This record gives sequence, C-alpha cells and structure tokens, in this order.
Amino acid sequence: MPEVVTLTYLTVFPTDERRLLVLSTEVKQRFERLPGCLSYTIWRDDDEEGKYLLIVHYDSVDASLHGYEAWGTSPQMFDLYAIFRSSPDVLRLVVDRREGTSIGETPWDGFLSVSTRNAELGLGGKLVEELGMIFVELANMEGYRGSMVGHQIQLAERVSGIVLWTDRTSFLASLPKKSMYEVRPFRRIL
Repeated sequence: MPEVVTLTYLTVFPTDERRLLVLSTEVKQRFERLPGCLSYTIWRDDDEEGKYLLIVHYDSVDASLHGYEAWGTSPQMFDLYAIFRSSPDVLRLVVDRREGTSIGETPWDGFLSVSTRNAELGLGGKLVEELGMIFVELANMEGYRGSMVGHQIQLAERVSGIVLWTDRTSFLASLPKKSMYEVRPFRRIL
C-alpha cells in the first residue's frame, strides 16, 4: 500500500505560536501511538509570520483514515480551532516517490520547501515524473537531505513536491532565477 502524507496549512496569530506548540505536542503524543503513523511534525513558514504547516506521514491510506478519526476525537481539537485565524487547508497526498531522509527524521530547526502544482486533466502522472526528475538534479546540491512527490487522493492532477534541506541557504541556492511556481520555505519547530 502507498504511503500517505497530509499537509495542513494553518494560520494563527504569532502570539499564539506557544499555545499551538503546547497543544500540538499533546496531539503528537496521541498520534505517535497510532498504528501506521510514521511522523507528526510542525513547521513555521520562513517567509510569512503566523503561517504554519502540520505534516503527518502515514504508512498507508487506512492509517491516514485512522488519523482523521483521531484528530476529530482529540480533546485538543476545539482549543486548536480557537486559535486558528482561518480554516485549515488540508491536502492528503498519496506518496508516489520518496528519496533520502524522511520528514520525521529532519532535525529541529531543519528546513523544507513545498510546491503544489496542477496538471492538465489526465496528466498528473507526467507531472509526478517531471518533479521526480527535478528532484534527482536537486539531490546533487549541497544541503539536500531528501524529497517526496505525491498526488492528491481526490485529484491526481494536483501534485505536491517536498524537499528537505539542511538550511535556508541551501534552499535558496536551489531556486531558479525565474520560477513559474510558488515554492514555500518552512523551518521545523516540532
């Protein structure tokens, strides 16, 4: 069965970051006991204050469904929603390709970049291949630690790429001078 990663984009007031971390640490302890949950991490957007990314990595689609159930029954859920400035944006991805270090193995203060792209109808697989080839080239760059490419479960044409870096400098060196796609940088905080 394929691995699944959920990317949940969160927005909170910067003054609520500490509360986000306290509540997320409690939820993380619950998720770490779930069969099939490989990691539960929180990342701070390195460019936009108050923006965060929760990434949960599962070993299967079934495990991810148990994760949704655990989230929905979590005692911290209402406290977390109380500090969100807007509704979370959740992407659930089937992992098509993974290389190098996994997300959960990234050290505190480690770095990752995320881009999400939309392919023409029926061409999601080609976009996965294209991102995979780009990431093979990135693997030769200093500071590269690993990567992952996946497509959204409900829409195979929506493809996300995640690259793990040792630091922001390595990430910045990887960017082309002109890009057609937004690539968001995040720093691990949990």
